[in-house]
Amino acid sequence: MSTSGILIVSLYVDDIIYTGSSKEMMAEFKNEMMRQYEMIDLGLLHHFLGLGVLQTDTCIFLHQKKYAKTLLDKFGLKDCKFVATPLAVNEKLSKMDGSDLADETLYRKMVGSLLYLTATRPDIMFAASLLARFMHNPTKKHMGTTKRVLRYIQGTMNYGIAYEKGKGVVLIGYCDSDWSGTEDHMRSTSGYVFNLGSGVFSWASIKQSSVALSTAEAEYISAAEATAQAIWLRFVLSDFGEEQVEPTQLLCDNTSAIAISKNPVHHHKTRHINRSVALSTAEAEYISAAEATAQAIWLRFVLSDFGEEQVEPTQLLCDNTSAIAISKNSVHHHKTRHINRRFHLIRDALQDGEIDLLYCKTEEQLANIFIKPLARDRFEYLRSKLGVISAKHLEGSVEV
Repeated sequence: MSTSGILIVSLYVDDIIYTGSSKEMMAEFKNEMMRQYEMIDLGLLHHFLGLGVLQTDTCIFLHQKKYAKTLLDKFGLKDCKFVATPLAVNEKLSKMDGSDLADETLYRKMVGSLLYLTATRPDIMFAASLLARFMHNPTKKHMGTTKRVLRYIQGTMNYGIAYEKGKGVVLIGYCDSDWSGTEDHMRSTSGYVFNLGSGVFSWASIKQSSVALSTAEAEYISAAEATAQAIWLRFVLSDFGEEQVEPTQLLCDNTSAIAISKNPVHHHKTRHINRSVALSTAEAEYISAAEATAQAIWLRFVLSDFGEEQVEPTQLLCDNTSAIAISKNSVHHHKTRHINRRFHLIRDALQDGEIDLLYCKTEEQLANIFIKPLARDRFEYLRSKLGVISAKHLEGSVEV
């Protein structure tokens, strides 16, 4: 980045794509590269690593139509019947569903392919992440659900994300959670999504790492995970010269979760979510060792770059045998399970002015599509709000 603009270059093996805020800067870069190296200019980007790029006079449209078609052919579903949603309403999957085991290798290939397809298809993110939980010993029910997602792809192959020209660069996020949605562990699912004026560009559907004791707690944990992503995105945007001066709006449809985030008092309903105070000398020493470990890992990485790779494990000396015992015991029991609860990150972000957690109606909660199966009308509404549309709906067809 310079005073005249910013140039962004992506290199994969011998392929280069680039863009920038200045046509002069891009032309200078191309001419210099072609002067230094033997290269061919293929013009505007159309395909890259399985992603299709359609540039019109009003937007840039990202899709994976060719990849989706290849999947259907590969798995023998090119003539399958289309369904309107990836999952049936109230679809519940579990490890022990009573059905016979399916071909594990084939299942992993299918789910892995769906996960790659989520690069431009956030509408299947929840379905793909849900199916990915059953990579070990999948059943025929899991396989049938996977094929249903592919049947949904059959009718939406030309869908992708449209990024409209001329929209403001303002980061806005949505976060949501179900409560105890998984039958195997009773853990909730977090979902978040961010847009930058037009079209979404960052999204996730994640099984929470602990069991939430209420809907408010599940929503609060989801908001904390979205907050961590928002902080990172603000950092990246700042590097691109698009610093977010105002706090990033993070929209949540649970007023209790918002109240928890803005209340610094730890009462009996929330005190277990995070313990930042060590409850014993062993715990204090263990936390200290964890912080020193992080530093040691970084130092080993730096030394490796300098040609001084540390072949043997780095010795980290601690004078507390209980802390050492905790580090070598993979079982989380009642005395240590609270140590790694850091969900109150959201409070620091609020105080630092990095985010602003706001209420939105459930009807307008975009992240709802990342946490559970939805009825067709609701699913299609949220899909369109994400900016996932058919290429047939694009206005203008002249490449820019």
